[in-house]
Amino acid sequence: MKKTDIQKTGSPEKIENLKAQVLNFFLNLFTVQSGIPEQADTERHIVCLDSESAGPDYSYELRIRGSECKSRRMTLGLLGEDSGSKSICFKVIYDDLLVVKIPPEPIRDFTEYLESIHGERQIAERLAPHIECIVPSVSAILKKIPEFAAPSDADGDRLEKHYISSLKKNTSCQTYLKIGDRFAFFMALSRNDFLGHVIEKMHNVKNKICENIFSQPDILWNMEAFEGLFGSIHSPVFFYINEIYADYEEKVNLLMKKNGLNASAFTYKRKEWFLLWLAEKDIAAGVSGTDRDFIPALRELFAELQESRRKEIEDYREMMRNYISEKTFEQNRPHFKGLISGILNLLCRLRQKGIAVRDLKPDNIFLVGNAHLHYREEMPLGLIDFETAADFGAPVPAQPFRGGTPSYATPSHLAENPLLVNTLHCLPRIFQLQDWYAAVAMIYYALIGEVLFSQTRIWFAESGKILQEAGEDSKDRKQAFIRCSRFFWYSACNEFRRKAAAAAAFFSSLQIHLSEDVREMLIQELRTEQQENSRKTEEHIHGQSFFRSGKSRRDLIRSNYETVRRCRKNWESGVNVPQIRPDIRSDIIGLFRNLETLKREYAKQKQMIASLQQSPLLAVSDLMTIMFYIVFHGMYKAEWGDDLPEDRQIAEEMAMRKERRNASADKAEKNSYEETVSYESSAAPEETVSYERTVSYDQGRFQEETL
Repeated sequence: MKKTDIQKTGSPEKIENLKAQVLNFFLNLFTVQSGIPEQADTERHIVCLDSESAGPDYSYELRIRGSECKSRRMTLGLLGEDSGSKSICFKVIYDDLLVVKIPPEPIRDFTEYLESIHGERQIAERLAPHIECIVPSVSAILKKIPEFAAPSDADGDRLEKHYISSLKKNTSCQTYLKIGDRFAFFMALSRNDFLGHVIEKMHNVKNKICENIFSQPDILWNMEAFEGLFGSIHSPVFFYINEIYADYEEKVNLLMKKNGLNASAFTYKRKEWFLLWLAEKDIAAGVSGTDRDFIPALRELFAELQESRRKEIEDYREMMRNYISEKTFEQNRPHFKGLISGILNLLCRLRQKGIAVRDLKPDNIFLVGNAHLHYREEMPLGLIDFETAADFGAPVPAQPFRGGTPSYATPSHLAENPLLVNTLHCLPRIFQLQDWYAAVAMIYYALIGEVLFSQTRIWFAESGKILQEAGEDSKDRKQAFIRCSRFFWYSACNEFRRKAAAAAAFFSSLQIHLSEDVREMLIQELRTEQQENSRKTEEHIHGQSFFRSGKSRRDLIRSNYETVRRCRKNWESGVNVPQIRPDIRSDIIGLFRNLETLKREYAKQKQMIASLQQSPLLAVSDLMTIMFYIVFHGMYKAEWGDDLPEDRQIAEEMAMRKERRNASADKAEKNSYEETVSYESSAAPEETVSYERTVSYDQGRFQEETL
């Protein structure tokens, strides 16, 4: 086969070769579709049409030049990134929307390949008809090849069986399913679109800021119009920007004169360049037809302005971001309701079927049909990729893939089943709550367009390292898991509270209509927490020796939070209590404090259940609080210690671990694993959150990429 010339693929360095193979695969497919024999004397090229694309997808032109010239276009983008032991997925638009999945361990045996397809198909069949799933099929590609003429009466299943039978008879045709020398999996999404892609379009803030600025280009020089749009509270911003523009105008006129340009001929252009800069767009687009030597000088001028007036410029951009966010929220309010209802119903159906996906994220979920184009009370969501899935309905759940996507995963994703049973006890429930944690993060991402657990995900990566260092001893691993869970959940709780409070105005104003099944699911989970709470309360009361009579113990069990709190205060102040030794009194106060915490949580659970029973309408703020509450209390045990680590302890832990990694890196080889890792607390979030990769913990080695 002829070597293909690939120009400016623009793909990440680590997967350049694999991406080139995928492009080559579709170039060869185009060659076959064009009826050109493989041995024909032709030149073949793949040209990237938008190598500077800011998104995950790139457009390419496939060109074949022989006796005649033929060309066509396709789009290719990475879904997630290389995760070591998890498959690499690409999104491809070639006639229709496809997902191409390449397993980490090459599959070269056709029987093994079919067994892998059958495994995913079994999960999809269990979820049907309530959840639409897209699984790999040979027909997704073979139907595009002329020699594989499909029977006119064949439906999807019959067509798949027909193709498989043909491939078993004619083994040479199996090469149509191979990328390089390995089998790849192909999934046809048809009209469906990924949830992440839909959310990104809703929250494309930079483009929306630019559109808004240029839709009203003179508003920055009209105070009345400015205050009418942004409010008088932002009047100082108006004056700051006018000062900056006056300074800029003077300097850019001198710059044009220096470069031999007629300033009077660029009156409109001066404003356009300034507005492009405010919108954080490349000003090169606005200087076409001018001396190209002028562009670097203009960029330098804007860099100087940025440095000298940084605060004022950031105030303006922050004002614009807030304005666009509020506008986006109001415009998409009906769609947000539909998306959240879709996520909740997806969780409910998975729970009913006893399946946990364990890697729920926007690029593993698609909107069925064109649901996002029309308002619906529930947008139906489908699933793709069950590589990490767990069957928690089985009598003894099998060990699933250990790994997860940092923004949507917890330390429990990295632990083996026996360790989870030993620490968190109920394995099926933990598998289920792993999806719930991801759902809370996805709801926030859908509404705000940003990562909810942007700092906590650093602790997910650290958890993998801590577990790796613990070795195989069960006691050491248990202590390591508890330790990393304490750090992780401290961060998660803080981040959730802080960001939920910042978005409270949005979240409180948006009410979701919960289906009966969803309400019942939430109530059942809260009752599970109540039962666990009651068990711990009775354990505390029956395990103490201060109040021994049956009546006293029954009274303590029946007492509410306020009563226990009043008793604790009486013992602390010495009011209406017997005079006893200080050490015994201190122990009694400790008992009441523990009971007070348990009673307070029980009251909170009771209140949440009551709110769910009273009405099917629930504010998103309350919904997210309830869901995160359930996840936290299911994955963090009180016996580990109610006192979560302080900021100082976390900073010291991070510094210690960083120092230890640096020492190891000094001894390691140049291309060692450690040198590819960075877990700085200041690490920048992904520009495209939905395409965050899944990392894996496999065979005692935690594999991941720089966050």
